[in-house]
Amino acid sequence: MADVEETGVVLEVDGTQAKIGIQRSDACDKCGACRFADRNQQMMLTVDNTINAKVGDEVQIELGSGGLLSATFIIYVIPLIALLAGVALGYWLAEVVGAQSGDIYGAITGIALAALSFGLIKLLEPRIRKSGRYIPTIKRVIYKDKNEKGDGLYD
Repeated sequence: MADVEETGVVLEVDGTQAKIGIQRSDACDKCGACRFADRNQQMMLTVDNTINAKVGDEVQIELGSGGLLSATFIIYVIPLIALLAGVALGYWLAEVVGAQSGDIYGAITGIALAALSFGLIKLLEPRIRKSGRYIPTIKRVIYKDKNEKGDGLYD
């Protein structure tokens, strides 16, 4: 699987970080994770600004495919596994306590374990972010802001 590349515009620079506005692409439509968001709405992404891009520059950003697959696993698969394990645990608990139906036990423990997994992911986010593995990087400036140089400069 190839690395994921997108282009965006630097909206804000804060030290070594840059906030990039990325227009949703066809790849975003195929993913479906943001299917409830407006197609014209920009995604905001904070990336390491290793090439000193300036506000207004159009840049190419990249996320390695391994990082994308791992991040997808963390965000989607781990909570799903927790949900299913919680449902199974709930049915087992219902059997242990002699409940007539395990449905309510399964639903409650499934939702609780899924919520717990999301909380754990959120708690571990600073450590995951610090690893740098899941952070896109700016690869190059495609077009320098014309306000800075006068007429714009292509790479």
